[in-house]
Amino acid sequence: KRYMIDSYIESQDYKGAVALADEILNTKGIDQDLTCEMLYEKGIINKFYLKNNTDAYRSFSLLTSQYPKNVLAKMAKGQMSDLPKDSEKPYLTALSKEADGFKCSNYPNPFNPTTRFNFSIPKDGYTELRIYNSLGQEVKTLVSENLSKGQYSFEWNANNCASGIYYYTLKSGDQVSTYKMILMK
Repeated sequence: KRYMIDSYIESQDYKGAVALADEILNTKGIDQDLTCEMLYEKGIINKFYLKNNTDAYRSFSLLTSQYPKNVLAKMAKGQMSDLPKDSEKPYLTALSKEADGFKCSNYPNPFNPTTRFNFSIPKDGYTELRIYNSLGQEVKTLVSENLSKGQYSFEWNANNCASGIYYYTLKSGDQVSTYKMILMK
């Protein structure tokens, strides 16, 4: 699959290339080098082909914050340095390498329309943070990637969602927790 991304780029299907990179990133058990390569590839495609500076910044930011010692992280920092300042949006941020157990919370709650999730995972592993409506239908996947143990923060803007009760589920390794939140517009 990794080499099919080049085919998408050659045929100028840049959105297809990004979608395939996301599919690879969502594959459980991929190694750190492939994760770094896919994050960098997504950043490059978004920056130069799709002209989507926000998504480019997000990919480069994830790479530099999660894998700072990887050679691609150093290259990503260079790519980030010449992106417009308005590209920097509050996405997933590593707060600490120390984990405070397995937990998640959001603040404010109730919220309108933005809330920040703070979560902690005690072991390295594939981690998901997903939002569901009161019917149990998935509304949004906020995080779906391999993360190192530690504390993280993620801001979510629910501007396109209706007022009501929502649930968010944090999964990492064999641990799962679900929490309730309220969007009041």
